Amino acid sequence: MGNSRAVDLKASVLAEGGFTTLQTIDVGAQVEAALGAELPDDLAESLLYTLIVDDSGSISYAKNTQTVVDGVNLIINALQQSKQADAIQLQIWLLNGRLHMPFTFIKDVQPFGSGYQPSGGTPLFEMATQALTTVVLKTEENSNYGVPTRTASFLITDGEDTGYSRHRT
Repeated sequence: MGNSRAVDLKASVLAEGGFTTLQTIDVGAQVEAALGAELPDDLAESLLYTLIVDDSGSISYAKNTQTVVDGVNLIINALQQSKQADAIQLQIWLLNGRLHMPFTFIKDVQPFGSGYQPSGGTPLFEMATQALTTVVLKTEENSNYGVPTRTASFLITDGEDTGYSRHRT
């Protein structure tokens, strides 16, 4: 499928000015995949939630794996029980370079935990930049369809940035 949606949206956002940070990001297949579900025709408003979850070795070392899984599932359950559940989409990124779940309507989200095995470092800046780029692009896509969008992003971590970011000065 390529990354044409992401590239078209990136060009649109950048053409409107601002978001200069996005110019340094390679908007590739992972961001394209994260755009996830397309909007139904009857959606009046979109609420985008992003969870960026630390899956570094310190989570496992401190025996906090189940605590993180339980916390993410509490958030998922609360969103599923919301009065606005029909408008909510959720994406989940893991810090060590992988999209766990693209934007998905909350009613279709399964409990978190499958495939969550903390190990590695804590590249906070790198993955937060990639995840939040997807939020900007998804918001722009929704705007192109005339759907007002609100966003909320959450970073779940126990540490500081230990990544080897190409964006550091």
